[in-house]
Amino acid sequence: MKRCIIACNGPSLNDIDMSLLKNEKVFSLNRGYLKKGLPTTYVVVVNKNVENQWGNEILALKAEAKFSNSLAGTNKLKFTPDEPSFQPNHTKPMWQGHTVTYVALQIAYSLGFRKVALIGCDHNYPHMGTKLVGKDVNHFDPSYFPEGAKWDLPNLPKTEIAYKLAKDYYESNGGKVYNCSTFSKLNIFEKLPLEKFLQEK
Repeated sequence: MKRCIIACNGPSLNDIDMSLLKNEKVFSLNRGYLKKGLPTTYVVVVNKNVENQWGNEILALKAEAKFSNSLAGTNKLKFTPDEPSFQPNHTKPMWQGHTVTYVALQIAYSLGFRKVALIGCDHNYPHMGTKLVGKDVNHFDPSYFPEGAKWDLPNLPKTEIAYKLAKDYYESNGGKVYNCSTFSKLNIFEKLPLEKFLQEK
């Protein structure tokens, strides 16, 4: 079964041994490129604040393919209104699900991946303001969003609706999504140590 890793940006990403991922297909999300040693096959960016503030850095990244909201030279994504759905074809409009992780799950399915591991998916945001004050405690790098940077408030109830749709779609089509994060408050996907995920064929 074709598999991939989706590297989310929670602090627990720092618990992952990056050398385990060197031969894997890995999705990097938004500013995931800040994680030293993270191998990147695909880049997915849908947050307009990220695109507006760090678009040039994202465009300079090396990857097999990049997907974005509006950045020139990337695969442009189209989005539906805020109506829950799972889109198995990334060239058609998809629901963002209030998280780039959900967009990556839809792209991964569209690219033929049926076994997916989420890492760094903490589903936990100690800081809930829209403008950062002090160090960023929500992400693996305290400078992920520098002080004064703009970002969008997470909507955890909506993201949980999205994750449930992804779980059901993958499993009804012979696939599986695992939460291989070392710490996570997301309990929708089966939790599995990353090492065990990688050992399974």
